Amino acid sequence: MNKLLLIIDAQYDFLAGGNLPVEGAKENMDKLASYISESDIAQVAFTLDWHPITHSSFEGNGGMWPLHCVHYTHGASIYQPVADAVFAKIPAENVKIYPKGEHPDVEEYSFIQNEDNREMFAVSVDKEEGIDVIEVCGIMSRVCVLNTVKDLVANGYKDKLVVKLDFIGADDDNKELIEYCKENGVSFA
Repeated sequence: MNKLLLIIDAQYDFLAGGNLPVEGAKENMDKLASYISESDIAQVAFTLDWHPITHSSFEGNGGMWPLHCVHYTHGASIYQPVADAVFAKIPAENVKIYPKGEHPDVEEYSFIQNEDNREMFAVSVDKEEGIDVIEVCGIMSRVCVLNTVKDLVANGYKDKLVVKLDFIGADDDNKELIEYCKENGVSFA
């Protein structure tokens, strides 16, 4: 079975001490790093919040979020233990990165909202790599993880999805995510 691990926004700004911290995210990302070392995944894809300083979602620009994941800042970097675990196990050519929220006036909670990402993901998963299972984890369960899962379902990946609750930084104890999965027949563990 060919598995892809989709890691959503495992970035420093969402961890304790970051600009938009999520309770328990660091601990769950540490568990994720251990899981990666022991699992049989063949591919990894990271999504990254990747904002210009002028992004419309920031409070200083009239939006609802504090400044976070600004291009090329430490806060936008992938959490090092997760990155180390991935690159120790997975060849670099089997790791993809999908930035989102790059355009100042566009909010993209899901990387699939970006048309280029959606097309590249479809080519990679459906044609080039023949992925059978997409394991989903990451940070901000009721926002970025939930919206990504919804978009994956809408784009025909429901039967491949397994939401990995142990490796999600939950801003609501995963309640909305679990409810959505149950209502829509999405596997979770």
